[in-house]
Amino acid sequence: MKKIFLGLAVLLFLSSCVSYKLENKKVKLNQVNNLAYFEPLSFVSLIHKDNTTTSNDSLSSLSKRMLDTVITNYQNFSVSRKIEIQDVELKEKINKELNYLIEKIMHYRQISNIKLTPTIDSVLKQKNQRFALATVITGLGTNETHTKHRQKRIEDDNLSLQMYVPIATQPISTLFALIIDAERGEVIFYDHTIPVQKSPTEKQVLKNQYRKLFKGYYHK
Repeated sequence: MKKIFLGLAVLLFLSSCVSYKLENKKVKLNQVNNLAYFEPLSFVSLIHKDNTTTSNDSLSSLSKRMLDTVITNYQNFSVSRKIEIQDVELKEKINKELNYLIEKIMHYRQISNIKLTPTIDSVLKQKNQRFALATVITGLGTNETHTKHRQKRIEDDNLSLQMYVPIATQPISTLFALIIDAERGEVIFYDHTIPVQKSPTEKQVLKNQYRKLFKGYYHK
């Protein structure tokens, strides 16, 4: 999972410049029914008091749970079910393939020639599932103790003439999403949000980002 995180850390940097919505016009919106979803992927790093960051399983799990709630309760369009994967090795393969698909899409900036990877293709066909949504969160977060420390440091820095002292690293959140069509063996929708300086563990932040991803596709 560490390699996946490093890959998506690069994606987080690349996504800071631009957001773009990619759609396969051959698949009409009214055809995308019975949309299931994979468990969200989350790679959130903890901002430490010394301004360094390290990947954090606790923050990642919290962010994943928050996004899962957003997906299942979103009112503008609904998902039919979660695609449950119990096998740990199989889940790892799917996660790596989702990361690979996003990297390819961001590299080529198009989805027309991005073919579905073998493990995801096999799982969807086995479950008789044509359409599937996949989401990934990347970002930086804090714990409660560090949040108070960071606020005090910012206030102290604002009062100080020592402008060379760096301001504490801010929380940041980016959300990626793609819709897969197993029948065509293709990705038919892709978008990611421009990073916002807000916590990726806050439900409302994720809800706003999720809405922006599908604005103009599933709703106005």
